[in-house]
This record gives sequence, C-alpha cells and structure tokens, in this order.
Amino acid sequence: MSLVIGQSNSSRLKRKFNLDDDSVANAETNNTDANTIYKILILKMFITTDKVKPIGNLDIKQVNKLFSVLTNLDEDDFSSDEEFKTYMEYMKILVGKASNANVVTTIEKDMAQHFKGTNPIVNIFGEKTKTGNSVLDAIDKNKATFADLTKPVYLGQTYEGTNRKGTEGKSRNIMDKIDKNESLFDVDKIKFDETTDNDSTLERVSITWDCERYLTREFLNAGYSISEGDPLELASTKAHLVRIPKKEKGINKPMNKAIAKKTFGLDYEIDITRDSENVITAITFYENGSPKREIKGWKNILRETKKYALSKLDDYLKASDIAATYVLKESNFMVPKPIRDRGKSNREASKPPNVTELVTNYKDLELGVVTIEVKLSKELDTFIDKVYEKSQNESVTPQDFKTTRQDPIPMVDIFIKIDKKGELRLAEAGAFLSTDAGSMKSINEVIKGVKTFVNKTRKFRS
Repeated sequence: MSLVIGQSNSSRLKRKFNLDDDSVANAETNNTDANTIYKILILKMFITTDKVKPIGNLDIKQVNKLFSVLTNLDEDDFSSDEEFKTYMEYMKILVGKASNANVVTTIEKDMAQHFKGTNPIVNIFGEKTKTGNSVLDAIDKNKATFADLTKPVYLGQTYEGTNRKGTEGKSRNIMDKIDKNESLFDVDKIKFDETTDNDSTLERVSITWDCERYLTREFLNAGYSISEGDPLELASTKAHLVRIPKKEKGINKPMNKAIAKKTFGLDYEIDITRDSENVITAITFYENGSPKREIKGWKNILRETKKYALSKLDDYLKASDIAATYVLKESNFMVPKPIRDRGKSNREASKPPNVTELVTNYKDLELGVVTIEVKLSKELDTFIDKVYEKSQNESVTPQDFKTTRQDPIPMVDIFIKIDKKGELRLAEAGAFLSTDAGSMKSINEVIKGVKTFVNKTRKFRS
C-alpha cells in the first residue's frame, strides 16, 4: 500500500510526500517523506517556544503551514475512498508515533539538530537538580512521552508549595491527587471542621461541615499561598491559588427516602398494626428493615413513641462519618471540576476563542458549608398529635384510636443545605513548576503546544 500527497490534494502544498507501509512504520529512523511528516508533527508542539532551529525547508512558517494542510485533508481532497482511507491510516500511525515518542531521546538525539542550543533539552526544560525534583528530572525519570506532557504529574507534580519553614518547594500529595482527579476528602480530617448540634427541645440534630475551612487548612499546611482575586486579574496574582468570593445562601432541601438511607446507612420507620375495624392495636419500630420493639395500648403508644424516636436522633450523629463520605467525597468541594474556555464570559460574542483557550483545562474547587438537619418527621408528629388530642377526652376508649393508613410512618425527615462562599482556582497550565524562571516560559509554551497538537489531531485517534 502506498500514497502520494501533493498539490492535487491541496493547492497549498508545493511538494509531494511519497508514503508507503515500510516508510510509515519506520518513520522515526529512516530518511523518508514519512520521517519529514513525523518531524513536522513533533516540531509543531515546540513552534511557539523560540527554541526551534530552521533546518532546510523546515522553518517555523513551513512547519505551521504543512501541519495545517496535512492534518486537515478530507474525503473531497482525494480521488478515491481508498486513497482517503490510506491517508487516515498513515496519519493515525504517524500521529501515534509523535505522541508516544520519548521526549528526552527525541530532543537530545533523534532531532537535536532541529533545536537551538548545545544542550537543547536543558534549553527548553531547565537543568536537573541535586534533589532530583526538577521538571527535567521528572520527564527523564518517568520516561515521559510528548502526550504525557499534557498530564502535570509527568512534569513532577507541577504545582509546588513550600514546606512550613519556607524552604525549597516539595512535591505535594495534595496536588498529585488533583492532577489525577482524585478526591481531597479525608474523613478523619474533616471531623476537625465538623460541628454538631443536638437540641432535644427542638427535636432535631444537625451536622455542619465547613469545607472552606477544611480546604484552606489543607492547602496552607502544604505550603500554598491563597489570595482573594478578581477573575480578570488572575494572571497578575503572585499567590499559588486564588479565592474568588461568591456568596450563595442555601435553603433546606428535603432528601427523599432512598438518598437519606444511602447518606446515613439508616432507615427507621414505625409500622401500625390494626384490627379488622382499623383500630390501632400496636406500633412496631423498625430499624433498617428489622423489627426492634413493639408497643401495645394507646397509653403506651402516647408515652413511648416520641421518647423512642427522640432517642434515635443520636444515631444520626454517630453516623456522621458515613454521611460525610457519601455527601462530600465526590462533590466539587473535594474533587476539582474542570473548566474549559474560562474567558468565554469576558469575550466579545463575535470573537471566537483561540486554540489555547479551548484546550487549556482549568480546575476549580467549590468553597462553602454543608449542613444536614435530622428531625422527627412531620408525619410522626401528626400521628402523635392525633393520639394526644384524643387522649384528652375523658370518655376515650381504645375504639377511638383508628387509622386507615397502610404505609409505615418514617421516623425522621432529613434536610440538606449548601451555603456556597466562593471558589478556589487552582493552577493554570504549567504553573508553579520546579525549575528556573528562565525556563518557565518555554515550558508553558510546550504544554500549550502539546495540547494544541492533541486537539488538532483528534480525528486520527480512535
């Protein structure tokens, strides 16, 4: 199988690319047109860094032009479906080779002549350090490919804090989790920010988790500075993280039975036993589907029902760890949400986003307070009130206590309220790298270039 790509496919092409199975399969090592396309794909990732050196016809202008043409051909540009199929197959292989090429080997050896400097890898990513925690150390140690450069963890936990004594930045577990989209939730630590309220006079208990205080403490202890900021001035801040105030007062929202049961792992109900004339003869307390206690006689029902129900409120406080895990662990208080095209709201409607705006992923954490309130259910209160009201009649008899209710009575109602106080904006692409200031710009440009490459070659990846 072979293919010729040239002016017949695009008037912008002034040369031909002769491709066949063998040259494409060995594009990294042979001196063929397939090798030229392979180099164009890689150089595109570095084209804005000012680190690329023109060799022959492959200068910056030509790389941009050829990359654009070669990656944007479609069915109409070929004389047959078979030619287009071959083009897609060859480009898929070449894009895969470029994406999976080893960064250090490619720049230091295979394509060194295309990059400026006597030591081009250092010229781009900075020096290695004695502590082994620089960007270049991480790239070399991880045997990073070009595709890996879109994942901050391959740059050595790109987000660096300082330890509590203010010395050199260290790789931090907290940002490692963020890079991997893992939750920052720790059930043992969240307890320190938990407040509980057990008020028997109000017949309810509440649990409050201050997620803002929890996250602030976690980041500050890891060495990250936080400042108040304006979304339009993020670039000028010197803090690692920016807190954007956003006050949204929540309202108590009732949980349905299924969600409430999952939240606490508890399901308390009261079942009513009636005779053939619907007279209440007993009530049974059920805990998680199993009967626990039965009460007979209206006087006992009046005296014991509410007392028993109130005694169970404390179980919900004891299950606060279960509730915290269910409610918070995968929420945006603990797992950063990716934000794309952040500048959209500040951009003129007629102005489209540039490629960098579209391919740069940002991450935000919500800041706020979550409160869960558990109280005796309205249905139980209504039932008890009716029993009490009838009991005040001196001539009352057991026959007066009737009900046609078939369903069990839920023992509690559960409500959740979320007060949002702001958002914590985490690092932009390439921020807080452990490297010298002179290499910061080129590393940022490389990351953007790789993301542009990934975005523009998406159709060649299945």
